[in-house]
Amino acid sequence: SEMTWQLAASPEALWPYVSNTDRLNRAIGLPAVTYRTEPSPAGGVRRFGTIRLAGLSMSWEEHPL
Repeated sequence: SEMTWQLAASPEALWPYVSNTDRLNRAIGLPAVTYRTEPSPAGGVRRFGTIRLAGLSMSWEEHPL
C-alpha cells in the first residue's frame, strides 16, 4: 500500500524537520532511542539503537547516511 500527500512546502523547506529522526520520533510519540557504540573490526565504530515500545524491545544497527 502506498500513501501520497500534496504539501504546500518544498522538500528543501521540510528537510530540516524530517531529517532529524530523534525529533521526528518524539513528535509522533515514540520513546527515546538508547544508542551504544562498539569498535568495528574494519576500523571505526558501529552504532546500535534500542527502543522499548508496547512491551517489546527492538534493536538495530545504525548505518551512516
